[in-house]
Amino acid sequence: MLEDELDRVLAGDYLGDLSSRPLEEIRFLRAECNGVEAKLSYMRRLVQGRADILVHELRHRSEGKDPSELPTLVESLPETLSDKVHAPGHERMVTNLLPPDIDEVTTELEALAGNGVLGSLSEVPDRDLEVILSRLASVDRQVSDQRRILHERLDRLSAELTRRYKDGEAGPETALDLG
Repeated sequence: MLEDELDRVLAGDYLGDLSSRPLEEIRFLRAECNGVEAKLSYMRRLVQGRADILVHELRHRSEGKDPSELPTLVESLPETLSDKVHAPGHERMVTNLLPPDIDEVTTELEALAGNGVLGSLSEVPDRDLEVILSRLASVDRQVSDQRRILHERLDRLSAELTRRYKDGEAGPETALDLG
């Protein structure tokens, strides 16, 4: 479960004293952090996409138009989602576009955002859409904060690995085993 993984990797003592840990353990910690970060990154993309759709729908309705039916919603997706092709923030190379536990992430998001809301958008009152949008904004902030901490941990783990290679504690024969 994502929450359990987050609790473990975000715990204050998760990294401990890196200089005393074996090389294999540091690589394992980095791989674990990368896995959790991939899930969070995927969750954030889903949250932002849903938020963009809800903002578009609320704007559509504020212009006096009827609520969007599913075919109209689907037809407008390219315009709705292309508005924010590149989000500002810390640049990191994406190593895994889809996390291994997609269903787990999607299920958690559905619980937060309302199951099936997008499929029945025309039936959802404006006020409910605003509440869901507020919930999504809160989730986005939380996920961003968690990703920031994970990125800091990944930076520390990479720095420790780099230090070991520079200091000769890890030989060139292990350099390609990047985990």
